[in-house]
Amino acid sequence: MKMLSELMSSEPAVSTRTQPAGQSILDLMTPASVRYGSPTNIKYGEDEYATEPMDAVKIRQALEQISKSGDLSTAIGSDIIGLGMPFNQKREGQFVVNRMLEKLGIGDAPGGLVAYRTEGGIPENKVRGMFKKASSESAPDTVAIFGNKSASANPNQAEFLLHELIHSGEKEGSKMSMTSKYDSHNKEFKKAIDKTLQNRTLRDLLISAMTGKNTDGNFLDMITR
Repeated sequence: MKMLSELMSSEPAVSTRTQPAGQSILDLMTPASVRYGSPTNIKYGEDEYATEPMDAVKIRQALEQISKSGDLSTAIGSDIIGLGMPFNQKREGQFVVNRMLEKLGIGDAPGGLVAYRTEGGIPENKVRGMFKKASSESAPDTVAIFGNKSASANPNQAEFLLHELIHSGEKEGSKMSMTSKYDSHNKEFKKAIDKTLQNRTLRDLLISAMTGKNTDGNFLDMITR
């Protein structure tokens, strides 16, 4: 796999006059091989699940909108990291958000992040998502969201995706990464995510990024893969 800068060097320039609203030239020039993870099955326990790759660029764009207000970084700093002072909450939480955005910007390349969703059901223990660190320095991290086809536009899927994205922003060896290994972290994450996604518009941004559809089921305009 090549780095984004290498892959972009051979792409044609895109005029700012014709770019869709809300998308930068950089986003438009990001090739599908970087935006989407390679087709694969996700293994959880003894079972394997067929997947649909999600667009890392669209997820990053949604996350940028969600994090603009600072509510996400503050919630991470207070509810997940457990800091007391508002300034420290927002600052430390923003470090986590920045790592999430950076990995999504790299996509399917070393140091990046790829995302998948399943439509063939959920594991027996009802787990709805997983985050997996890269298997080597030459691979990206992976996020997978489990669900049924009928649930692909379920607003709850936005919560599951944001939960796993936050894991991707953890710094190795930090207190946050250590506590995330225990089931008790789910309560802390949920509290932060509920605060952030109480606005349905923000939930819809993530759902649209996940599925390529509006929440009413209509397909969004997407760059040809």
